[in-house]
Amino acid sequence: MLSHVARLKMPKNGPTSPRYRTYARIASVLFIALTPLVLYFAVTRFSVRTGALIVASWVAFRLAISVISRTRAEIRHALAIPLVSLACALLGAAAESAWLLLLLPSLTQFGIASVFAASLRKTPLIEQFARMQQPELSPEEKAYCRKVTIVWSVFLSLSGCLGLLLAWFATPGVWAFFTGVGSYLLVALLFAAEYIYRQFRFPNHRFRDLKRAYRRLFPGP
Repeated sequence: MLSHVARLKMPKNGPTSPRYRTYARIASVLFIALTPLVLYFAVTRFSVRTGALIVASWVAFRLAISVISRTRAEIRHALAIPLVSLACALLGAAAESAWLLLLLPSLTQFGIASVFAASLRKTPLIEQFARMQQPELSPEEKAYCRKVTIVWSVFLSLSGCLGLLLAWFATPGVWAFFTGVGSYLLVALLFAAEYIYRQFRFPNHRFRDLKRAYRRLFPGP
């Protein structure tokens, strides 16, 4: 009896368990989606210093989730963008500059764009996604994956630049609409357009398991 109990595996409910990491991924997506709204209210409803401290607390909350949901090897990469965002928020509070707070969504887009761009030095990120479904790719498919990786890198960089321009020249309402709604619609449009085109160009190669690809790009907060 005791030997049977000893062989039983205890469920993993700690911060690194699959269930917890799933919740952490959901929290990460919600954080990114809600950040423009939090920034908008922080900038328009409070003084600059108070708003900056609210944003700093918001980013610090994400940092805490990142630390407890990651393995030690993953922490350095996971904290890069949140730490830069926290620095911007604290600098905004110190300098009483609302513009520094409005940099945060663009910094996130630049960070993701850099992931796509950096992968071009070895295996393009889109090719990594493709190999999850089809380990062996033809030279034409590899070339296509490289081009799509470049497209995503350029697209996210341009979207981040547009966010910066709106933060500088437009009203907070226009900026919040673009960073909180418009940019996500553009991402969805590009994703859908590329997916449809890919089905016609490579009818025998499809990304069926999008969940795995999503986890590679957004492996948690």
